[in-house]
Amino acid sequence: MTRLVLLLALGLAGCAAAPVSPMQPTTTGSVAAVVDRSPGTGDATPKPPDRTVRAARRTARRFLDAYLAFTYGRIDALPEGDAAPALVHELGASPPEVPAEVAARRPRLRRLELQWAGPTEATAVATIDDGARRYPVVVVVRRVAAGHFLVVELRP
Repeated sequence: MTRLVLLLALGLAGCAAAPVSPMQPTTTGSVAAVVDRSPGTGDATPKPPDRTVRAARRTARRFLDAYLAFTYGRIDALPEGDAAPALVHELGASPPEVPAEVAARRPRLRRLELQWAGPTEATAVATIDDGARRYPVVVVVRRVAAGHFLVVELRP
């Protein structure tokens, strides 16, 4: 699927499109809407309404906060509220062994971008900084009820 950013500049009659990098989206102008374009179809799906985006972002952020606490040895198990039970079970089946020097780090979520695959599912790309390194964590959030999302997948 080709990701495009549809750029709409206020006061200008035309619009331009530019490719989007998962970690470095390019936008110019005063309004940008992320759209997905399936190869060969020409159909573009605009991102969902702001309240839906906020709900998905909130779910991804809460899950990532718990996931970081789990992977850095601060909690023994992930809570199920923001993740699908199957994912919580899968991650809990083999908890990480955390060396003391890693456990002492303080991971921070520095950036969180949502890339929509339709009105009910998005890939959330997070940039984590633990003081020693920066790295991405990618999760998929899916709407399971009106205004309610769950993390259904953790991608490498």
